[in-house]
Amino acid sequence: MSRLPDRLARLAGMAACVAGFARTALPGQLPAPRFVAPAVGHQVRTKTSHPAQRRHVVGVYDEARDWFVVCGGFGDEGFLNDVWAFDLGREKWINITPGPQPRLDHLAIYDPRRESLLLYGGDAHRATKFHDLWELRVHPGVSADSLR
Repeated sequence: MSRLPDRLARLAGMAACVAGFARTALPGQLPAPRFVAPAVGHQVRTKTSHPAQRRHVVGVYDEARDWFVVCGGFGDEGFLNDVWAFDLGREKWINITPGPQPRLDHLAIYDPRRESLLLYGGDAHRATKFHDLWELRVHPGVSADSLR
């Protein structure tokens, strides 16, 4: 049985905190998405390392490991390319690896068959935007403890 439905409210709250902003629809646009049921969550405080504050980041859910994975964005030090996973079972951040070239406004999905994060495009305020595709794979036998 999937743990995903049990985690939706919690992940939605985390995603809203990571994203850092919300947008309402302009006239003629579709309305902004709304939760059907109220989300219940809590702020998770970790004692160990964690990602720097950022905005315009992407996040995906890795159901096999019960991880919420975030990549890139823009923080106090500029454009970011780090990749972090939050282990929802242990409530602990894990610094996985550097990602591709630093960027914001990129898209990502998680492919459970390949156990990988697929990341597309983005922007770093250069002459042209990124139109590249990257795959970040964490091999199935790799444990969270070995990634610290």
